[in-house]
Amino acid sequence: DVGVGAQPSKIRQAVESGSIYETSVLVFNSGDKEMEITVTPEGEIAAFAEVTPQSYRIQPEPVPHTLPAKYGQAFTVKFNIPVVRKETTFRGTLSAIGNPATGSQFSGSVGVAVVVELIVTPPKSFWSYITPTQYTIAGAVLAAIVLLAVLRRSGYRLRVERRKR
Repeated sequence: DVGVGAQPSKIRQAVESGSIYETSVLVFNSGDKEMEITVTPEGEIAAFAEVTPQSYRIQPEPVPHTLPAKYGQAFTVKFNIPVVRKETTFRGTLSAIGNPATGSQFSGSVGVAVVVELIVTPPKSFWSYITPTQYTIAGAVLAAIVLLAVLRRSGYRLRVERRKR
């Protein structure tokens, strides 16, 4: 027998634009042979979802199967939520695909998917739209203005002349 299970079966979460949302998915082997199981984000969420570890070798669950899983592995899923200006729903799946461990007579793969629906709301503040790079540039410009003001107060004069050809 081969089989893969995952809990929860669906993730539906409201998150703020530009934030980081982290959750975990418990994946277990409901077959009778050890399996290498890989979890991959798919669909609209794939561009901003990261799974760790990406794969794990999981022992089969004892029979009869009970929850919580005895040998299940928690996969951490981190979503770097994109910035949106209006409420947007991103949909996708976290696909858990199991392949038999080496030496098995089974040569296919088996899988299960966790349905993901992230309802992203716009940030509550204007400042959320400003990127770290823009903060750095603004800080550098402000530092240059302060430096020029201090130098001028100290008696230094800055003159820009155009060279004649």
